[in-house]
Amino acid sequence: MKIRKYETRDKAACRRICSECATGLKEGEGYREASFALYCDLYTDYESGSCFVAVNDYDEPVGYAFCAPDPVRYNETFKSVYGKKLMLTAPDVWLTQTLIAKKLLKIAGEYPARIVLNVLPAGQRMGIGGALRAKLAEYLAAEGVKGVVALCPAKNVRATGFFEKSGFVEYKKLYGYKVYTSAI
Repeated sequence: MKIRKYETRDKAACRRICSECATGLKEGEGYREASFALYCDLYTDYESGSCFVAVNDYDEPVGYAFCAPDPVRYNETFKSVYGKKLMLTAPDVWLTQTLIAKKLLKIAGEYPARIVLNVLPAGQRMGIGGALRAKLAEYLAAEGVKGVVALCPAKNVRATGFFEKSGFVEYKKLYGYKVYTSAI
């Protein structure tokens, strides 16, 4: 396994990883698209310079670490690109994410970067998530970013367990999500 920068050709594989890791979200096409918007597409389409993938021996992604280093830009992109569509297909997700984004701006001075880490279930508990986290931390430290925030459904016990074991601190629970913070 190696970690490299995300490439456009990785998008379909990253969406598959996102789908397989989606736990604790509602079922249905609108919610699947909301999951892609929140945990994959916004990053790959608008923040690809701060995205990394873990790949197997065939250079196929098996996990990813994505980052949006500027919280204001993240919120503006979410609202302008995904807002209208999510209002129609998953209005509760749109409202929840809009409220959470406003609350996260209050801690953006200390934890500006929003991150997402996902590893295919078959590759979990093998150190891939930790290696992705370390690569992302190395990148963000070089960029001068001091802290990160991660958000995951509270029902996703594998994800919450990973964050807790990796040294993240639960900042608070908001609308069915756990918000984690970590210094770089």
